[in-house]
Amino acid sequence: MLAVAAVAALPIVVLDQLIKTTVRSDMYLGEKITLAPGLELVYARNSGIAFGFLSGKGAMFITVGLAALIGLAVYLAIKSSSTLAWVSFGLLLGGAASNIADRIFSGAVTDYIDPSFWPAFNLADVAIVVGVFGLMAEVLQHERSNGGNLEFD
Repeated sequence: MLAVAAVAALPIVVLDQLIKTTVRSDMYLGEKITLAPGLELVYARNSGIAFGFLSGKGAMFITVGLAALIGLAVYLAIKSSSTLAWVSFGLLLGGAASNIADRIFSGAVTDYIDPSFWPAFNLADVAIVVGVFGLMAEVLQHERSNGGNLEFD
């Protein structure tokens, strides 16, 4: 099932890194281009986690993130054969890998999607959120079908 996760992760990493490379090379930091009312393409850098919280702690994020991904992969390998769980893990893995690559090679994550009602983010962030919600849906499904037992089949 790890192959399922890889198939979900790879397009996220490739597309997100392609967009980030284009934004970094064709825009100046802080530049905004209106795409639609309330939606802009922006070149922003985030050295922290969500909304810039804990800026400058890149090494810590990389270490904790990799440990969490390895732990989750081991857990799923032992406990789950669910396609939803593995696709969700793949989305999470792809998003995390792309943002970790930014931290390693650029010192900060490049964000480029800027809706007027929310701080800037990127495709990797979207993949992480969708992956987490997919894993939560899988856990809730198993909890309901197993009478409150949170273990996967």
